[in-house]
Parts: sequence; C-alpha cells; structure tokens
Amino acid sequence: MTGPVELLETGLYNKLNVAAVTDLATGGIWDTNAPKDTSYPYVIFQHSAGGDENLTKSRMRSVVYIVKAVSNVKNTAADISEKIDDALHHQTLTVTGYTNFWTARQQDFRIGELTDNGIMIYHVGGFYRIRIGE
Repeated sequence: MTGPVELLETGLYNKLNVAAVTDLATGGIWDTNAPKDTSYPYVIFQHSAGGDENLTKSRMRSVVYIVKAVSNVKNTAADISEKIDDALHHQTLTVTGYTNFWTARQQDFRIGELTDNGIMIYHVGGFYRIRIGE
C-alpha cells in the first residue's frame, strides 16, 4: 500500500524534476540520500518534521521537508536553491488522493562540509512546509 508520505514524496519529486532544476542539478533529484558516487551538483529532499494534524476526521498532514542543492561550487548550490524555490514556494503539488493547499518556504538552510580530501561541499536550500488533506 502506498501511504500519504509516499504519495506526497512522489508529488514533491515530480515538482522538482523539471528542466529549470535538472539543467543545473545534473546529478539528479534524490529522496533522503544520493548514491555514494553521485556527481555534483544534485538535489536532496528529506522529511524533517510534522505529520497528522488530527483536527478533523478527514486526514490532514502538515509536514516540513528540507530541500537543498548539494555542490562543490557555492554559487552553483545557491543558483539551484533559487530554482528549487521557484518550483516549490507557493506552488501546488500533485498528490494522488489529496489536495495540496499549502507549500511554502519557512526557513533558509546553508551549511558547508569539508570532505576527507579537503574539498568543500555546499548545502544550500530551505525548509518547506507542505500541507495536504483528503
């Protein structure tokens, strides 16, 4: 059975898997983690918080996803983050069996990590609140 999380993540992936994003994020769009040898730059989305709202008998979910560009070039990560925001902020996801009535960037996200071989990897994106209901 495919539950609301899987359906929402399919809608999120489909919204991100557009030329405006993938032309820059040539390493692809990945749920949670990219495979070990994925080439930079790429996009990761991952559930961060939230779940059922339990306000009515109808199923409503309010979740937060971190959606970020990962690149070894800081400006590239920032450019992809802008395209992610264009694709998601105040846009509507198609979620089978549900209505997406809110998608918005709530916070920015930026970190750098130094790899074992001395290469700086930049993670740039945001936390997106996504609300769906039956």
